[in-house]
Amino acid sequence: MAERNATFIREWYNWYALYYINSSYTYNAMQYPSGLARWKADLIHIEYGTVSRPDRQVGDSNIKNTSEQRTPFGFTRSGNTEKTCRLYVGISKIEALAPVTSNLSDWSYNTRRHCPVLNIDSGKKSTGQKFVINCEADVAYAYLNSTKSPRNIQQFSPDDKCLRKYVDKCCSDSLPVPNVVHYVWYNERKLSFFHFVSFISVLRFVRPCVILIHGNIIPSGNYWKFILDLYPNIVHVFREITSTLFGKKVKFLEHFSDIWRLKALVRFGGIYLDTDTVLVKPIDTLRRFPCTMSRQTKNKTIGSAFIMAERNATFIREWFDWYKMNYVNSSYTYNAMKRTSIIAFRRRDLIHIEYGTVSRPDRQVGDIIFYTNTNWANIYGIHLYVRSFWKLSKYIDENTVMDFNTTVGALCRHILYGNKELCIAMP
Repeated sequence: MAERNATFIREWYNWYALYYINSSYTYNAMQYPSGLARWKADLIHIEYGTVSRPDRQVGDSNIKNTSEQRTPFGFTRSGNTEKTCRLYVGISKIEALAPVTSNLSDWSYNTRRHCPVLNIDSGKKSTGQKFVINCEADVAYAYLNSTKSPRNIQQFSPDDKCLRKYVDKCCSDSLPVPNVVHYVWYNERKLSFFHFVSFISVLRFVRPCVILIHGNIIPSGNYWKFILDLYPNIVHVFREITSTLFGKKVKFLEHFSDIWRLKALVRFGGIYLDTDTVLVKPIDTLRRFPCTMSRQTKNKTIGSAFIMAERNATFIREWFDWYKMNYVNSSYTYNAMKRTSIIAFRRRDLIHIEYGTVSRPDRQVGDIIFYTNTNWANIYGIHLYVRSFWKLSKYIDENTVMDFNTTVGALCRHILYGNKELCIAMP
């Protein structure tokens, strides 16, 4: 219900006119206006389930003859007689993020906007939520339990059958790639600012059913607490670091990350990102391909910092089989990039290759992204290579990035605050 020319309806319509997303059934009409409503609460009166679907009907096990439903935490799939995926997880806080309003046709940065303050170091101690997955017979379900520790994350073994069942039944829809995100995390404790931005970009633009952290530990720190409070659908898949891989001594720990991401995609399918890869727009259009990777430079090298694949994708399986038989332990990049590129250009029928749209675009090589501004309107995301700029990156956080007039600054503001323009901090 709305008065004529209501401000809320007009702002919603203006966003639709500029940023219409044709790859999502619900984003334009439900997810975006929900975020706008929380951000502009003064413009709208919100009824609580009195003219829509009551709370108790979310994930209700008595729903019959429903083929598929989109929930705030992903997809639920149903059989002919009763649901085989049941979600008792309520509503996430993702909609509290400021809506995306970046003008991707103006790159002058001549204006400043008020940016919301993220209270990362608020120091408030409150009870959080632990995401729990369980299975009974052919039914997978998830719910939230109260917890006082951000370290209290459900842990699975890599071959756990219930986790596999949950991904199959609750995170899959009509597209080949399930809506689940994978990160690898090992031997590092605190989540850094750029890791944090990567997680926020995934929550904002992917809305995953669940995030799987693969490794021997889970992150910690204030950024990690903020992520869990915003979106508790995170579980830990424990993987152990050893001294050898496929009978050869490991000289680069990153090779474990190479293997773990391939194993994860073979078993579950989904979306893998390096922890310093960020997304800047929805990627559902890429989920229709059985496997997607991106070229990163003019030498045709394919980067492995972003991979999308259906479960047991032929390309991923052939790559993994090659790794097992021919692992080159003396090269940092050969197994994950150079060899991958050879396989990809020989087997183009197995993989969709983007040209620099989810990795490092040609013009963003070297110091450009950290020291100058470039137009990134046509990319899905970018691998920031943060460790190459560690001397500078350690001074960048959610506050300093408000006035950081470079490509990296604009990307972070777009992801965190919904607008790429330089900020005037809100009081």
